[in-house]
Amino acid sequence: FFFGSSMSLDPSSNCFKSADEARVSHYAVHWVVDFQTHVLRGHCDYTCVPRDGIPPTQVVLDTSGLTIHGVFVLQDSVECTAAYSWDEVTYPALGQGLRIPLPDFAGQAVVRVKYSTSSEASALQWLTLAQTKSGKHPFLFSQCEAIHARSMVPCQDSPSNKATYRAIVQVPKPLVCVMSAVDEATADCAAPEGSSGEWAQYQWYQKVPVASYLIAIAVGELECRDLSPRCRVWAEPAVVEASAWEFAETEQYLRTAEDVCGEYRWGRYDLLILPPSFPYGGMENPCLTFVTPTLIAGDRSLTNVVAHEIAHSWSGNLVTNRTWECFWLNEGFTVFVERKIVLRMFGAREYGLHCASGWRDLETAIRQDFGETHSYTALTPKLAEGADPDDAFSCVPYEKGFAFVCHLERLAGGDGAFGPFLKAYFDDLAYGHTDPPMLRDRYTAAFPEAAAQVDWDHWFLAPGFPAEKPAYDNSGVEQANALARRLLDGASPQAEDVKGWTAAEHIVLLDALEVSAEAQPLSVAQLDALGATYGYNGSLNSELRHRFDLLGIRSGREANIADALDFATSQGRMKFTRVLFKALKKVVPERAREQFRKNEARLHPICAKMVARDLEV
Repeated sequence: FFFGSSMSLDPSSNCFKSADEARVSHYAVHWVVDFQTHVLRGHCDYTCVPRDGIPPTQVVLDTSGLTIHGVFVLQDSVECTAAYSWDEVTYPALGQGLRIPLPDFAGQAVVRVKYSTSSEASALQWLTLAQTKSGKHPFLFSQCEAIHARSMVPCQDSPSNKATYRAIVQVPKPLVCVMSAVDEATADCAAPEGSSGEWAQYQWYQKVPVASYLIAIAVGELECRDLSPRCRVWAEPAVVEASAWEFAETEQYLRTAEDVCGEYRWGRYDLLILPPSFPYGGMENPCLTFVTPTLIAGDRSLTNVVAHEIAHSWSGNLVTNRTWECFWLNEGFTVFVERKIVLRMFGAREYGLHCASGWRDLETAIRQDFGETHSYTALTPKLAEGADPDDAFSCVPYEKGFAFVCHLERLAGGDGAFGPFLKAYFDDLAYGHTDPPMLRDRYTAAFPEAAAQVDWDHWFLAPGFPAEKPAYDNSGVEQANALARRLLDGASPQAEDVKGWTAAEHIVLLDALEVSAEAQPLSVAQLDALGATYGYNGSLNSELRHRFDLLGIRSGREANIADALDFATSQGRMKFTRVLFKALKKVVPERAREQFRKNEARLHPICAKMVARDLEV
């Protein structure tokens, strides 16, 4: 078992490599958002406290591409210039450590760093007018997971440290600023030095300690609509009404999550519908989940992603993986809670369809993307020293993690026994961290006989498929698979085949057809009939559009190839964009590369980097 004290040494951070380092307990950020130069500029004050009872002599902050204008120790609110030094850059992906000596202090010391970001900061995407819905105003949003917060603010950019934060942000009017915190105040303010026009100042406070990757900001032309007393949706004006309708069930999701997990401790739960280049389905920024507009299908068929992000309010945000090597403790438990919400709200059949789709994604990742012996198919991969955690990102921590939590639930005696354990797990570890040994020890204390049946080392460390596949209601899956077999045997599609089906059933059907198409692609005539009869042609459901395009690409159907080229760049969700480009590369490689080159600037830097590598450009 390689876990132990080394779990506190995060291989993805420059911090906490020596015992005399202070930890930051609070960040106080002051930013000016400069759309002219594409930078954030200002300062951050750091409340530094001892770590593990050892008197600190220094504080170390992660940085990436930042320009430091001055470092100070605050004494009675007076700036006293402080010395600082840079660590040697050993691994470019990890940026550079900023080392600041601390004076002797009792209790806490406050350090101020004046700085500005780079216009190429990996955490920030600055959208031009043309990249927004209205085309009238620019837009900014952040994406800090996994280790990109250090390009936005000097910080202890490791999930092993959690801190509260307050932010004062100045933005040009009429733009609106929102953050992963609770709004304290908004007022007009004077234009910052070097700027003109009317400006506004926003103040936000996050009272719950969070890891740095959960600090988030967005600035743009935004309006909001209330969904309930504690839930609200923010979006560009052109899509705010559609967004409010699509996500009207958010409060119901949240209440169901509370039934599963216990008290919701964050106050508000708001949603921000971002422009299309957002690279993920959702990002669980506390108090303000960032969501892709690809979820707006017009029928609320894809809003289960909100259930996933709500589940993160406990798994990940409240109880956080200690390092990125045990990222599955965030995502595996979150998928487990998400599907409990689906089970309670929509029943066992729908739950089973979601489980089946997840298992299919896991099979693809293990068999096709990595291979069954690749270290990244282990639940707890050993990240190479200096590795970027983004490189290991896949559905494995989500779906293999889900399978393991289901295994623990079954051995414990089912939901009746495991449900109270889950609530206690979140309550007892709230505001702190978890790692595999902590989970093992807590489970062993609660269920000693069950724990003796768990092969902990194999589950945690072995690559490849889970030792046990989760059990679920298979009736919906069997119906979809039976239809797939009939179609493959030559039956003509009929509208009655799918009458009353949910999107999840269509997804299972398309996945079954895709498995067959790996060996024998469908004919163009078959795809024409499917698209017309089942409504896949021009579908507003991004999951169905994506899967139908993959089928058509295999068959060389020009309508799907053209649609995939458009879809891969009209939005930037990596789940779709990367997979579509990989498929297109096999059939029309030069058209794929040309489309990427033309639209690279529209994609988020994280997504663009991955696609460029996939296409070898």
